[in-house]
Amino acid sequence: MFFVKDDSPFNSLAEVEKAVKASPGKYVYGSSGPGALTHLAMVAAFSGMDAIKDVKHLPFQGSGPAMQAMAAGTIQFFGDTETLMSRGGLKPLGVFNDKRLANLPDVPTMTELGIKPPLNELYLWGGLFAPANLDPAIQQTLSDACKVASESAEFKSFADRTGTVVRYMDAQSFNDFYRAQYASNIELIKAAGLK
Repeated sequence: MFFVKDDSPFNSLAEVEKAVKASPGKYVYGSSGPGALTHLAMVAAFSGMDAIKDVKHLPFQGSGPAMQAMAAGTIQFFGDTETLMSRGGLKPLGVFNDKRLANLPDVPTMTELGIKPPLNELYLWGGLFAPANLDPAIQQTLSDACKVASESAEFKSFADRTGTVVRYMDAQSFNDFYRAQYASNIELIKAAGLK
């Protein structure tokens, strides 16, 4: 998600874009470190607004220090997961997802805000990988086991406690998703000036 402080004068991404472009170099976004998803989220948003050259980046060692900097006014913008909302003091302006979040239905997606692919969707995801050329029967067994685990009461309870969205994918769907994410992230890494 794209966050500002809850008392920020910005109430929309359009307001952020207007202010940043009107005062190049005045505003600063933070990240939990160069190349981290928090960094790539901000690069995606500001590149999507064609304003990446107008804003400064200040990396931190983790989201905690970045949140302290936001509270102090050192940075004005930060991108991280929705679990930060539980800490309070934040206002979300947009979500990097294919649809609005059920628990934050008033927060528009980046697509709705005019951010074009591949900059509009970013996911913090996990999956199970195995060696290439794995026996198809073993691959199917592992895929089935992942489905059972992701649908278990224990895993659902964990997901609810941590604000994790669970979306099981079979082996082929996950392979397609992973490769699309890899290609999108390469574009973001280039836009961030990382090699």
